[in-house]
Amino acid sequence: MGSVTLGGTIFRIFHNTSEWFPAETRNALQAESARQEFEGQLKILEQRLQGREYLLGDHFTLVDAANAAAIAWALSFIKVDTSGLSNVTAWLDRSTRRPANQAIQGA
Repeated sequence: MGSVTLGGTIFRIFHNTSEWFPAETRNALQAESARQEFEGQLKILEQRLQGREYLLGDHFTLVDAANAAAIAWALSFIKVDTSGLSNVTAWLDRSTRRPANQAIQGA
């Protein structure tokens, strides 16, 4: 999910809103469309996490590490109301507070 679907959506938002890309290549309508798609994807993730600690069940895996990193980074610059996404919020907190993740962030 994250590497293809979320990654593509996040890139489209970033490409169309970031100063890292030339102004003539940015498109506000495409950015808004991708932002709405991102919100929809987070809602799908919210449902997926219902009754689960992690994406594949009860154990943290590389799938959680990769997706949590991408989503946490994206949420730092994409303004999305996550107040209705309690499963996603709790999962992100669990995933990003793991000692291995903390070690990577400090490196």
